Amino acid sequence: MTATDTTALEAVLRRDRAVVVTALVAVITIAWIWILLGAGTGMTALDMARGSGAPGMAGMMVAPASCTRSSGSSTAASSRSAVIMVRLRSQRSAKTPATAPSSTRGA
Repeated sequence: MTATDTTALEAVLRRDRAVVVTALVAVITIAWIWILLGAGTGMTALDMARGSGAPGMAGMMVAPASCTRSSGSSTAASSRSAVIMVRLRSQRSAKTPATAPSSTRGA
């Protein structure tokens, strides 16, 4: 065996990025096919998007027209969300991390 002879394994290892990219593309493709086929739910993604639902579930679907919100309930939900965000941020900013230098810690 001369210095220029390489085994099949050495040839593959020299192109390790191509091997990894090919394997990654294969795994991603298989995952998308699995999702589009329904991921074991018995329905395809197209059936789910149409809202046909699982067998025997047709009567449980709510019509979109009956799910509309009034402006009052939307305002209340937005206000509630804003209050929660302000409260959480104020709690987070009041805490000083233990790793902060002693000159920045509260006395």
